[in-house]
Amino acid sequence: QAGPPPVNDACIGATPISCGATVSGSTVSATPDAVPAGCGSSASNSVWYSFVGAGQLVNISLCGSTFDTQLSVLTGACTSLSCVGFNDDDPNFICGLQSSLYFDALVGVTYYIRVAGFGTQSGLYTLAINSCDPQSGNDACSGAYAIACGQTLSGTIIGMNVDEIPDGCGLEYSPGVWFQFTGTDESVTLDLCGSNFDTQLSVFSGTCTSLICEGTNDDSPLCGVASEVIFHALNGVNYYVYVFGLPPDLGNFDLSMTCAPYVPEPQDCDGAVPLCSDQQFNGNSSGNGDVNDLDSSNQGCLLSGENQSSWYIIQPVTTGTIAFSISPTPIVDYDFAVWGPFPTVQCPITSPPLRCSFSAAWASTGLGNGAIDLTESAGGDGWVAPITVGAAQLNQYYLICLDNFSSTTTPFIFDLALTGVTLNCSLLLPIELGTLNGKSEGQVNVIEWTTLSEWMNQQFIIERSDDGVHFEDIGIVQGAEYSQGLLNYSFIDESPISLLYFYRLRQVDTNGQWSHTHIISIKRNDVFMISPNPANEYINISSLANSLSSYTVSFYNIEGRKVLSTKLQSQNSNSKTSIRTVAMPVGLYLVMVESVDGGLVYKTKILIQH
Repeated sequence: QAGPPPVNDACIGATPISCGATVSGSTVSATPDAVPAGCGSSASNSVWYSFVGAGQLVNISLCGSTFDTQLSVLTGACTSLSCVGFNDDDPNFICGLQSSLYFDALVGVTYYIRVAGFGTQSGLYTLAINSCDPQSGNDACSGAYAIACGQTLSGTIIGMNVDEIPDGCGLEYSPGVWFQFTGTDESVTLDLCGSNFDTQLSVFSGTCTSLICEGTNDDSPLCGVASEVIFHALNGVNYYVYVFGLPPDLGNFDLSMTCAPYVPEPQDCDGAVPLCSDQQFNGNSSGNGDVNDLDSSNQGCLLSGENQSSWYIIQPVTTGTIAFSISPTPIVDYDFAVWGPFPTVQCPITSPPLRCSFSAAWASTGLGNGAIDLTESAGGDGWVAPITVGAAQLNQYYLICLDNFSSTTTPFIFDLALTGVTLNCSLLLPIELGTLNGKSEGQVNVIEWTTLSEWMNQQFIIERSDDGVHFEDIGIVQGAEYSQGLLNYSFIDESPISLLYFYRLRQVDTNGQWSHTHIISIKRNDVFMISPNPANEYINISSLANSLSSYTVSFYNIEGRKVLSTKLQSQNSNSKTSIRTVAMPVGLYLVMVESVDGGLVYKTKILIQH
C-alpha cells in the first residue's frame, strides 16, 4: 500500500545530490509530473534530485532498480523546464530496461534529475552518480585536448557523441573523444594499450571540418584488441587523434604518445630502396610504414591506396627503354605504380603515376609483355607499357610503389629488363659526400663535412694521424641513416698537441660495412707540448712556433685551486723548458698556458704520480 508522497515528489522539493553519491528510494507513492515533450512519460510517478554543475561530463544511472525506469535531466526553473537529456533503456546494454545517461554539467548551472518509469510503471530504484569526468570538453574535434610526446592521458568514451570521420579511417562509427598535437618531424607512436575495451584509433591532418586520414588501427599486435598507430609527424602540421571503439564495446582508455627520430623506411616514399640490377626480395612489407604516401591526388589506379607497400627508386643515365617484371612465388595479387621523371625526389608525390596496374589477376605483373596501355583497373591483365627514356629524362628519378593487396608478404623477384638504359648504381652508395674540410681555431682543430644523401649510414668515426700513414680513432659522430638532402656535420679535436695533423672519416653502414674518405690536414700556428704524461719529478714544456718567454703556465687541482704558477723561460736557443713537479701532491691537474695579457692559448690535463 502506497504511503504519503516522498519529500522530493515535486521538482521544487528536489533532493540535492553530488558526484559519487548513490541513493535509493521508491516511486510507488509519488505522483506524476508533466515534462517537456521527448523528455519522458508524463503519466509515470516521479521523484526529483538536483545537481550543480562544475564543468564535468556526468554519468547518472538507475541500474539495479526493480522496474522499467526512465531518467531525465532538465534545467531552468521548476515552472519552466528545458530538457537536457533523456534515456529509457540503458544505451550501453549494461542494465537492460533500467536507464543511464551522460550530460555535460556546466559550471554553476543547476540540473534537475527526474526518476520515473516507462508508461505508468513504478517501483524501487537506485540512483547513482557514477562519474564526473573533467574531460568532456573533447567530445568534439573542435574541443580536442592537447597531448605531447611522453604523455599518457586517460579518459572515457562512454556517453560521448558519435563523430563522422572520412571513409576508410575507422571500421565502425562509434562514440569517441579527440586530442591534438603539432608535428616536429618525428616518428610518433600513439597507443591505447591498457584500455578496458575493444578500441579503435585514427589520426588526421587538415581541419576539424575537412579531415585527412593519416592512419588508423583497430587491433594492435602489441596490445591485442587495443589500438596503435605509428606515423611520421611532419614539422608544423597539426594532427587530430580520435579515440573510439567497436560498438557496443565502450569504456575507459589510456592514450600514450611517444616520439623518436624519424628514419625513413622502405615502406615510405622517402625511404625508397635504390635499384641498379635484378633483385630477389624475401617479401613485401607489412603495412604502409610511417607515412600514408598515397591519396586521391597521386594514387592513380591504386584505388585502395597503400596496403602492404614497398618503395624503390631508379635513375637512368643512358637513353633506351625500361621494362620489368614482378614475379611472386607462390603467385598472389601484387599491384604497382611508377611516378616520374623527377629532377629531384620530393615525398609525398604530388602527381598521378606515369604507369599503374591494379589488376586483380593473381599473376606476374610489370612493364612490358607486349602491353601498350599506360594504366589498368582491377580487370586488367597485370601488364602496362614500358617507359621510354630520352635525352630529356636522363639523370632524372623514377619512383616505384609495389603493393601487396592481399597482405601475404609473399617473396618475389624484381626482374629489370633494360634496353639501352644504364641505371645509376651510385645511388646504392651509403653516402654522397659533399665537402670535407678542417681548420685550426684557438687551441682546437675543427673538422667539418657535408653529405648530399645517405643510405644506411650509421656513423662516422674520426681518425687522426701525425704522419699521414698511421691513424687512430679519436671520436664518433652519428649519421642520419637515411637522407636525401644536404646535412652538415662537425667534430672538434680538443687536444691537438702537434703542429700538423692528418684527418679522415671512416663511414660505417648499419650492416657493419665501412669505407674511408680522403685525407685532409690541419696545420696549427701556435702549439705547446707538455710531456711526459703521467709525470713524476718534472715536466717538459715546449712550443712549436713561439718563444716561451711571453707565456705563463698554471696548475689547478681537481678542486679548482691554483697550486703552481710560473713564468716560462726558454732554455738555450730552443723553445723548451722544464718545471719540477716532485713536490706537488699526486693527482690530476689542469694545466693552462696563458699569454702575458692573460689570454688562454692552451690547456690540457696531466697526471702527476711519484
